[in-house]
Amino acid sequence: VELGFLDYLKLLKSSYPERKRVFEELPFRNGSYARNVSRFFNDRYLPKLGIKKSSNGFHSLRHSIIDHLKQKGVEIHYINEMMGHTSGNIDLDRYGKGYNPDIIYNKCIKKVLFETSHARGIDFNPLKLNWKKIIQ
Repeated sequence: VELGFLDYLKLLKSSYPERKRVFEELPFRNGSYARNVSRFFNDRYLPKLGIKKSSNGFHSLRHSIIDHLKQKGVEIHYINEMMGHTSGNIDLDRYGKGYNPDIIYNKCIKKVLFETSHARGIDFNPLKLNWKKIIQ
């Protein structure tokens, strides 16, 4: 949000009203979009942040976030929903809709704080883009 993702979405919507997905540029291969997301994250995003190591990558982020939220006492069914996992409960998995995005944001996303130590957070500002220059 702080890097302007909501601004990006508004600009996309106004510039390309016929667009069906946020990331239409990602090709669908082998039944998934995951390979290209992982490749982007591992090859471009982490190096730009200056935190790329051979021991971390896209899936290590998933592991870190799940562990981080568990340590903060977030209920597992919210974590499962955010990660796209089933809850292991037939009533929750089969019946009813998923949580509204604002619930997942407040229960999970808002509680994630990336730190390189207890005293220092990661500076994501180098990733902030001027979307108006890029989209228009």
